[in-house]
Amino acid sequence: MNNWDMDRRAFLRNSFYSTMLFGVGSATGLVSNAHAAFTNLQNRLLVDLNLNGGPDLRHLVVPAMPSELNNTTRATPGYKYWENRYLTQALANDESAWQARWNNEYHHITINQAGDVNNGLTFGIWKGAGWLTRMYEEGNVALIANSAIGRNRAHDRSQTQLRQGDVFANETETQRSGWGGRLARFTNNNSVSLTDNPSPFCFGPVDTPVYDPLQIDNRSFLSITDSRNSGLFEADLDVDQTYQVDDKFARSLKSYYQALRGESQNGNLSSAYEKAMDHEEKVRFFGSELRRRLDFDIPLLIRALYENIDGINNGGTDNRARRVLRSSSFGRQIRNLYDCIATNDLLNMRVASLSYGGWDSHASQGDRSNNNDVYDPFSNLPRGIERNLRDIFGGPFNGSGDLHGGFSALWEYLDNVDKDRIVINVAGEFGRQIRQNENDFSGTDHGDGNLVILIGNSIDGGVYGDLFPESELEKYAEDPGRTPDIESLTEMDHIFGKVCNWVSSSDSGVVESAGRVFPRLLETPDTENYPDIESANMLDNLFTT
Repeated sequence: MNNWDMDRRAFLRNSFYSTMLFGVGSATGLVSNAHAAFTNLQNRLLVDLNLNGGPDLRHLVVPAMPSELNNTTRATPGYKYWENRYLTQALANDESAWQARWNNEYHHITINQAGDVNNGLTFGIWKGAGWLTRMYEEGNVALIANSAIGRNRAHDRSQTQLRQGDVFANETETQRSGWGGRLARFTNNNSVSLTDNPSPFCFGPVDTPVYDPLQIDNRSFLSITDSRNSGLFEADLDVDQTYQVDDKFARSLKSYYQALRGESQNGNLSSAYEKAMDHEEKVRFFGSELRRRLDFDIPLLIRALYENIDGINNGGTDNRARRVLRSSSFGRQIRNLYDCIATNDLLNMRVASLSYGGWDSHASQGDRSNNNDVYDPFSNLPRGIERNLRDIFGGPFNGSGDLHGGFSALWEYLDNVDKDRIVINVAGEFGRQIRQNENDFSGTDHGDGNLVILIGNSIDGGVYGDLFPESELEKYAEDPGRTPDIESLTEMDHIFGKVCNWVSSSDSGVVESAGRVFPRLLETPDTENYPDIESANMLDNLFTT
């Protein structure tokens, strides 16, 4: 293979996959001819964040460490948490250290709601998650406890189940629709993957001639890995192209596909080429339209998530410019999301998919490892998964002075119209276990139940389900060689089904999409082998509007 062939293949790969559109249909049917620079959301929008790796969200949301210690308080779920989790918090086996950590590094919240299973409970949200805390205090966060996602401890199988919304899926059955893609198809809109690789969560189902969620039809799926560099490469005709190899490739390919379309219209070309020609036409049309609409500067707080900015040095001794987030990839996904919201009328977007990995915390969960690119108001020495939590949920709260994390920066540039039409769904494929690993590994093993976090101005905020069940006390007494599970009590179908119903509804009323997206909701639940829902009607008022 000669060098020209290698260059040609690289050019094709970078051009076609900078933004990908799948399926056969007219380009103008996929996107609309809109011209405003920034348009408010035309539809309600699901923003799904996949925490790939099994996040220990009991590091983010914790029970209170008792202020008075005696035989009674040492037998409570709060004390047992700290007694069995001090290593994951990077602490010594010292009650005073646990108390200081609870007092200094968690924002304290007490639930006062008569008749609620959590009435009188005090819990804490880690202070590094300032934006999440603020949103919770404003009534815009639902913490859904004991949620069941993957029904095993294998990452690949559980991720497949989470993306497809199917507890029966296994790791080999990847070529099936995702529940985000099914929701977008139900509403006749598009699902948009904003991750570095196309997210199977957004893959759409086959719906003609018979609806089949076990097959993929991606004519309403868009993948936007870089909103500011999308579509196909276009030749610059204003420069001397004698040595512009990429420009020559671009002109040749454009002419080639135009000629193919002419042959097809004249009936001289096999229909086997139809999909490739349609793909090229839509990517070219879509990319040029998106670039035209995004002819404005990226907002500074969003650009600072992934790009070194003067004035951000995070206490570094060399005073170099730095970025805010540890994960520049997540920062770019937030930029992509902002741009897609700005051009949502062009994209016909109903579902957007984000991803953040790095949660498999078997060891060093609370490790204090230096990273000057991550803002830390406490010590500039971020800890294990707390770097991830700050990237996602960080932001100023009660005058803390914290820099804006991912969602916090995005929220600064949206008005109330858009905020009222967005729900953010945060979930991982499974949870961790309630006790730290043995042998001082300072981490937690794969588990079962976990929190699902829903955020949005239309959320009826609070805690859903028993946040720290008394029944877990017996588990702490089990054999030290076992690290017991959080018991999963509410199947994801019920949670995500409520999200689908809200997202698909409109001013004219609620459109029940849940049964279409999660067919098991229409069946008699198999409560013997799988959880159903923790308590009757628990999620009925999850949304205020």
